[in-house]
Amino acid sequence: LIKRLSLNPQTMAEKYAAAQKDLAGKQATATTAAAARKAITDNIAKANTQIAAFNKAIIDNTKAAATAKATHTNLITAKQKPAQTKATAAVKAVTTATTAKVAAAKALTATNAEVKKLTDTFAAADKAAKADAENADKKKATTTAKAALDKLIAEKQKPAQTKATVAAKALTTAQAAKTIADKALTNANAEVAKADAARKAAGKAVTTATAAAKTGKAAQTKNIAAYNKQAPAAQTKLNAANAALAAA
Repeated sequence: LIKRLSLNPQTMAEKYAAAQKDLAGKQATATTAAAARKAITDNIAKANTQIAAFNKAIIDNTKAAATAKATHTNLITAKQKPAQTKATAAVKAVTTATTAKVAAAKALTATNAEVKKLTDTFAAADKAAKADAENADKKKATTTAKAALDKLIAEKQKPAQTKATVAAKALTTAQAAKTIADKALTNANAEVAKADAARKAAGKAVTTATAAAKTGKAAQTKNIAAYNKQAPAAQTKLNAANAALAAA
């Protein structure tokens, strides 16, 4: 027996160590196979996430483009067009007020000329009457001239002056309103221009997102197909490794 034991090339400790080493190898193989199989699953999930991201980018950018377009349209309808209407009306009002002022000024000038003429007539009559104080006709001529002058001033010059003053004030008011309307239109045009730039940028973003999605989704779909093709072999390898580990 002693002789036979001494001839045994492998002790129990060595057999145990060998078994442990074999088990560790099979565990390592199973772990590697599981990691490889998981990597394929993870890669497929990542590719699908990328595809979803491309789709979301198109949806989000399309929504943003619609909002930008609506903002642009609303600004034109609610702000720019009313401002244009007011500016046009203000120009017309200034033109009308200018015409009225010119007419009132012309009428006042003509009336002033009449007043001057009657003033001169009265002055001449008054001078003549004073020079010949006993002349009743000259006194009457003076009284008549003064009455005509007073009447002209009261009935024509003063109303003409009032009209000229009102016309001048109306023109000033119209010009001030035009300045305000022009400023409002300038601001509205600036807002519309800014909104239009945003609308165009949003539209470009949709185009860019669509192009990126077309290329990116195609690439990810191709990747998924490749991963799915690798999956059966990886699964078979994992199954074998697990079976070997279970039998160890």
